[in-house]
Amino acid sequence: MQVKAGWGMVPGNTVIVPALMRVRTKLDAGRRRFSEQPGQPFSTDRVIEETRRGAEHAYAFFRWAVLDEFLRRFGGDV
Repeated sequence: MQVKAGWGMVPGNTVIVPALMRVRTKLDAGRRRFSEQPGQPFSTDRVIEETRRGAEHAYAFFRWAVLDEFLRRFGGDV
């Protein structure tokens, strides 16, 4: 599974037209979110750590994307 997300603040009454947006060709420096390194020895500890970091980022995005009202309605902690 893969999630690609972009976010930011735009003024009211703004229309976003994805076809006209600039395409980013590089990841932000220091923000590596995946690893494809053939020939690296398998490390269970590294897999656990990268999975934990990925889950933290996904949860941070989720909390940013929902309102406290949503969490209350569906039994989450506010």
